[in-house]
Amino acid sequence: MCPRQPIRFAHYEMGTLYVKGSGGIDEDLLQELIKRSGCTFTVSILPRARSWYELEEGSIDMLASGVQTNDRDKYAWFAPYLQDKKYVLLGPKVPPAITTMEQFIADEKLMIGGVRSFKYSPLYDAWSERLVATGRLEQVGDIDTLYRMFAHGRFDATIASPLAYRYYLERYPPHGRIRFMDWDPGSKSVSSLALSKKAFSAKQARQWQALIRAMLSDGTILHILSQRFSNEEAKALLFTIPAKNTRP
Repeated sequence: MCPRQPIRFAHYEMGTLYVKGSGGIDEDLLQELIKRSGCTFTVSILPRARSWYELEEGSIDMLASGVQTNDRDKYAWFAPYLQDKKYVLLGPKVPPAITTMEQFIADEKLMIGGVRSFKYSPLYDAWSERLVATGRLEQVGDIDTLYRMFAHGRFDATIASPLAYRYYLERYPPHGRIRFMDWDPGSKSVSSLALSKKAFSAKQARQWQALIRAMLSDGTILHILSQRFSNEEAKALLFTIPAKNTRP
């Protein structure tokens, strides 16, 4: 399970997941991983895009709250533990008549902001790509900068989950009313512990996946979430382990 060298783990700052100096869900998860695995860890804090690049290159070994994609499957194993919905946050300058994604796209004056390398859902990612093609997506390096710019009206919308926006909208309140739009109602984004294939074998990855499943089954991750959300909200954020197929 443990590689020969200390595991190089990278945090990134994102509201209730992790904030330097005050911890968060992923810091609590990390401490539980250290306790249960018995492995030695070294920890760094990196911008999200940088952490994915370094995981692919093999410069770090593990990161939390990673969204699995086909491209990332080429260099990482995944152990899911969170699921959440993403919402579109519309700023005060967006006309009230705009209530759909297509209406937003049709108004060429409107801009959206995002963090480099963030993945949301297939529909929201495709929407963002359409706006990239017309120069209407402003990408920044970290989520703190994103919400500071959103509060000052540098762009008109962003995509976020309660894991982030609860913290940042309180810290950087926009000057006006925010609307929360659910333009992808059927989707849920799954976040995982991501492990570098350069550091962990398939057998080791299965051991880490089993460890995460045990933490889901015994209530540990639910307890971590309940420190920051209501019990109902925490249960909604908890990844549901798929039922095993059984033959009749």
